[in-house]
Amino acid sequence: MLNSLFKVRLSEEAKQDLKEIVLYLNDFSALIASKYYKMIKQKLKELRELPTWYSFARPERLKEQGVRWTFVRNYIIFFTVDEAKKEVRVRRILYAKRNFDDLV
Repeated sequence: MLNSLFKVRLSEEAKQDLKEIVLYLNDFSALIASKYYKMIKQKLKELRELPTWYSFARPERLKEQGVRWTFVRNYIIFFTVDEAKKEVRVRRILYAKRNFDDLV
């Protein structure tokens, strides 16, 4: 079963997004920041199993690029799947109410 898992790789932008999310939330509460960090890391771990089950992102431009998305409360994880390489490439992790069209 372990050989069937996908590798999850974060882009530099996604790593920075995660760092900024934690820093931002930490201004309100270290507990909340830690909670969100753990939820996002858990979702990234889940992507290793069946990443193609997640919906294609909108707008159409992202769908055409094969970008999929999943949600963690107020945040969206944008990613692509390379089935041949068994890789999930996380492009961005952004606040859901943000205008993300030019960022992904």
